[in-house]
Amino acid sequence: MMIQKCILLVLAITLAGRVCAQNVAENPPVANPPAAAKNYRYWTTDWSFQDIDLEKLLGKLRRIGIELPVSVAGRASVEFKVSIPINAIRTAQAYRIEGTLSVRNLVADEIRFDRFRADVAFDQGKLDFKRLLCVQRVQEDDSKVIELGSFDGSATAQLVPSGDFAINATLKDFAIGPIAAFVSRLSTGTDDHVPRGEIAAKVSVSG
Repeated sequence: MMIQKCILLVLAITLAGRVCAQNVAENPPVANPPAAAKNYRYWTTDWSFQDIDLEKLLGKLRRIGIELPVSVAGRASVEFKVSIPINAIRTAQAYRIEGTLSVRNLVADEIRFDRFRADVAFDQGKLDFKRLLCVQRVQEDDSKVIELGSFDGSATAQLVPSGDFAINATLKDFAIGPIAAFVSRLSTGTDDHVPRGEIAAKVSVSG
């Protein structure tokens, strides 16, 4: 009797396995859709600020999970349309932002610009700057500040998740000292023996 029960149990398991395999073949599992294909529902609002502390603007962006990889400071004026994914509030890359950004006395990781202007777009976690124009600010001593070079072009960076960046620009009379000092700090922790001079060039950078 025990042997017969074992045989029946083996037959039942085999039959169940065949039925299960047949069901999977006829009804394959549906893969989860990619993030870009999610059906987000949006509510769009206007952000219009004049001459505000840039840190306040960045604080608003940080609260929705969008953060720049470098420290910046200055006085900003913005005209943004911000599309908020009402069914994915905590998904930073689902937000959409487009508009214009102007900053005076911009300091980006200790590199100073007198003026900065760009058309801004943020979509699927990528930040784009179009018609980007900034005028470099160089302070030779405690009292003398001069406008020197300009930077005209476009830039893009994958922010969420953090990824590649690319810059296409035309530089005119651009002082290389502040840039070299930044690179020097990254590599040696000091700005001694920083190269001096100016550069005019068309530049394409990615990474």
